[in-house]
Amino acid sequence: MFELDTHWVSYFSVLISNFSSALFQFIFASAVSVLISGTAEEDYVEIWPPNPVVKFGGSLDLNCTSTCENIGIESAYTKVPIENGSNWKAFRLSNVDYWAASPLCYADCKTGQKKSPKANIIVYSKSLAGLSQLFPSVTQTGEF
Repeated sequence: MFELDTHWVSYFSVLISNFSSALFQFIFASAVSVLISGTAEEDYVEIWPPNPVVKFGGSLDLNCTSTCENIGIESAYTKVPIENGSNWKAFRLSNVDYWAASPLCYADCKTGQKKSPKANIIVYSKSLAGLSQLFPSVTQTGEF
């Protein structure tokens, strides 16, 4: 029969045990890291709708949503809060009569991030009177 040297057997046994323990610790630490980073929520601020369409002089509702606190909106138009929830606020902007205004949502994030998404409002008018702000020279002469 073949005899095994018990010294080598115990050496390999300890080596395999240490390796499997280190491998287990590495796999466990990697899994925990993935779980923690996967569940960590990044701060965000969103505005909806991002490209609203409104008639010149009309009203528009915008919704600001965020994982942060103190949600608000900055706008040149008259703004009134109309509804809110735990992570959102809705605002009504009235008398939309400025062609190039882009209201933005903001919030105070604990991470210090300052994300302020803007709404690109598309204002339309059926008359030439509303076009005077966009094309002053064209509407003064009446020629295109």
